[in-house]
Amino acid sequence: MKSFWCGAVIADCDARFIGRDENDVPRHVADHLPAVTVDRVHRWISDVSE
Repeated sequence: MKSFWCGAVIADCDARFIGRDENDVPRHVADHLPAVTVDRVHRWISDVSE
């Protein structure tokens, strides 16, 4: 079994993933990262004057 802690690459993310091997873990992480990434982007969107 292999594991991965998302906080190792994305600050403040406590998600952990466990897979059968090194090829299985990224499959689980791939579903998680888009949601986390979009959430982080939304936090940094700001208004600009036109």
